[in-house]
Amino acid sequence: MADCGKRVSQKQDADSFIEVSVAKVREIIGGLSAIVGVSGGVDSTVAAVLVHRAIGDRLHPIMVNHGLLRQGEVESVVEPLRKLGIEVCVVDAQDRFLNKLLGVTDPELKRKIIGEEFIRVFEEEAKKYKDARFLVQGTIYPDVVESGSSQGRQGGQLVKSHHNVGGLPENMQFELVEPLRDLYKDEVKIVIGDENPEVMLSVDGQDSYRLNSGKVVRIRSSSFVTNLVKLKQRSFFDVLRRKISER
Repeated sequence: MADCGKRVSQKQDADSFIEVSVAKVREIIGGLSAIVGVSGGVDSTVAAVLVHRAIGDRLHPIMVNHGLLRQGEVESVVEPLRKLGIEVCVVDAQDRFLNKLLGVTDPELKRKIIGEEFIRVFEEEAKKYKDARFLVQGTIYPDVVESGSSQGRQGGQLVKSHHNVGGLPENMQFELVEPLRDLYKDEVKIVIGDENPEVMLSVDGQDSYRLNSGKVVRIRSSSFVTNLVKLKQRSFFDVLRRKISER
């Protein structure tokens, strides 16, 4: 949705991007409503904040607990958005995701399964809201390129199918709204840092440490294994926090 020829490198660029993006979102969605999937990462958080600014409470944020989250991660995702007046609905879909992935070892197939299952959960949740015809995603340009879909821009050779691009099913009921689709990660951070610096502090770095859908392609998908990894992650961060506090 952004101007591909204009990069976001400073506050003035971020201000312009926010203004243009909010206006475009309002034009696209009109008087209808939208679903946004939030994960706690920078990209989905920025997308949610921008679209909420555009359409307010007609945006319905959903966090899917797919069984691959760190312990306590739901609260760490929901609370920063709540402080901005954005209420998040948490959907427990652990069993359905893990059952779908059970016995699957091929990483590309896992990404496809994860992508489709997210959409099916969103479709079910959308029935609870009036005129929820749009799905907002925090897709950024590297996601598009790595998924082999550059849409006329240089690149487009498949590296891996991101669940929010190449993993999307052909038949889904939503129209996509992707305000960050032409941005790189560093540009997204400039946008959120300018708009909501406190949110930037809460989400920056979580992308590297979340036990998310990207990491599940590298582990065996069973509740025992994922719970074990969660405990190991929690132990690591508990020790790290204690060491920092002792300094």
